[in-house]
Amino acid sequence: MFVSSSASWWEVILPALWAFSLRMGCVQHSEELEVVLGEAVGLSLVQARLTIKEAAALMRIDESQFRHSLRGGKGYHLSLNRLLRLPFAFSLHFGPALIYLVAKKNIQEIADDFKRPA
Repeated sequence: MFVSSSASWWEVILPALWAFSLRMGCVQHSEELEVVLGEAVGLSLVQARLTIKEAAALMRIDESQFRHSLRGGKGYHLSLNRLLRLPFAFSLHFGPALIYLVAKKNIQEIADDFKRPA
């Protein structure tokens, strides 16, 4: 895929996220979706060198609530609006982490798609 130097990062990342979000349809339950999102956020925090305590403070939420959300606890969810309050370094890692985890979760279905005749 060719990306011109004038293309913004979001012009590349968003289409890729959209394509892999179609695969998120393989995640059957909202609890599973919350777990995958929590794993992606946790991985992105580590890669961006942010602690959970720092992230919760930046997002202006309770640290305990944030920890429950990361684990996909029943009755807890991750707010994408609040995630936008995190530094840009987090955002750089979040898209690829989400793509990786969705692909990892659905590797067999992805392999089957490539085996199907066109």
